[in-house]
Amino acid sequence: MLNLVIAIAIIIVGIVVFKLNPSISLIVESLVMGVLSGYDLLHTSKIITEGFGNMMMSIGLPVGFGVILGQLMSETGCAHVISEWILKIFKGKYAIFGIALSGLILTIPVFFDIAVIILISIAISMSKQTNKQLALVTGFLVMGAALGQSLLPPTPNPLAAADIFGFDLGIMMTIGALVAFVVCTLSCALYN
Repeated sequence: MLNLVIAIAIIIVGIVVFKLNPSISLIVESLVMGVLSGYDLLHTSKIITEGFGNMMMSIGLPVGFGVILGQLMSETGCAHVISEWILKIFKGKYAIFGIALSGLILTIPVFFDIAVIILISIAISMSKQTNKQLALVTGFLVMGAALGQSLLPPTPNPLAAADIFGFDLGIMMTIGALVAFVVCTLSCALYN
């Protein structure tokens, strides 16, 4: 347990204090965790390399293509157009569902932070137009984005989960989409 606390502290200090890229902090933390767990540095490096390599063999291409698609959507303005189109469909009291659904859909090909950056200006505008608090509108945006990021491939987390647990990717996408849509709908109905 102490090793875990030290590892988490290394990640936080690396990112916050030394301004390291999160990936670099994770690698440093993994090396320290391996050494603290009783492995030598060479064996720890081998474990990290093999683990990362095995995972990338199964999810590398979908994640890579997802990043490329997300970047294209962001740079061409396509993501903004999609979210505006969704918000035109959901007007009035359903506007909150529109922003949540936008976050949900956009995090499928785009990483969470990019989707929030793309949609935050729309959320601010929606907050003014609907007289709803910005915290509420932003909360629904983040909720939708978090559901998409955690349940719908080709985002890395669900892809890795499907690979690790041996799930069929098609079933994972279908069930993930169903669960995400139901949770998004119920949350919007409960808190709006």
